[in-house]
Amino acid sequence: MINPLQEIRQRQGMTINTMALALGVNQCDIQQTEEGRSERLRPKLRRALESAGFDASAIAAQYLEWRQKETAKASATFRPDPLLRAVLSRPTVDPILHAAIGSRR
Repeated sequence: MINPLQEIRQRQGMTINTMALALGVNQCDIQQTEEGRSERLRPKLRRALESAGFDASAIAAQYLEWRQKETAKASATFRPDPLLRAVLSRPTVDPILHAAIGSRR
């Protein structure tokens, strides 16, 4: 499944910059949405899509579905490296430090 905003942009033959200019929104809003960094379509982008004749509610629903699938894919393939795993498995407070702090009380 492709990002619905990206699909619309490509179908229109536009770059991110030309779509942003045509809709009167910031280029970063388009780019972040296409990359899935926005949890949902920003209100200004929704209004701009609606005024351009698109069904912004349907696009927003498709975007949420796409983002959920992308997030699930990313978390299923995430494998922390061994060093990170070792750091994460350590107790929050070093036992020696904990003993030193405890002896001062």
